[in-house]
Amino acid sequence: MFSNYLKVAVRNLLKHKLYTLINVGGLSVGLACAILISLWVGDELSFDRFHKNVENLYRVNWDFKWAGNEGVGPGTPPPLAATLASNIPDVAAATRLRHMPSATIRCGDRFFSEQGILAADSNFFDLFSFPLLDGDRRNVLTHP
Repeated sequence: MFSNYLKVAVRNLLKHKLYTLINVGGLSVGLACAILISLWVGDELSFDRFHKNVENLYRVNWDFKWAGNEGVGPGTPPPLAATLASNIPDVAAATRLRHMPSATIRCGDRFFSEQGILAADSNFFDLFSFPLLDGDRRNVLTHP
């Protein structure tokens, strides 16, 4: 019975070639889009899942309108982290991060121009469990 259905389907597809091309093309594009969207969603949901207590980590964003630009970004005022931790009982701890596109770094009497520095509070490794290459995570950010 199945072979009969298959023969009839193939004959019908060969008889109506343009209709077949449109249907198969639409099905292919739809499946490709569904696969790409599911891959993208899976990738977005997989970020930072290796941290301990990942279900308790949140990021604060700000809506800004400044110098003709507007949008949503990760920047917040510097005192916000301490204010959140002290005034809201549900916030156990807060840390700040700041991306600096370029900075001048001093080591003794030598100066270096560095690109892409990320400044963090000393409690950063209490909240996030990034692996360290060297040092102790309890005091790695306590000194400049």
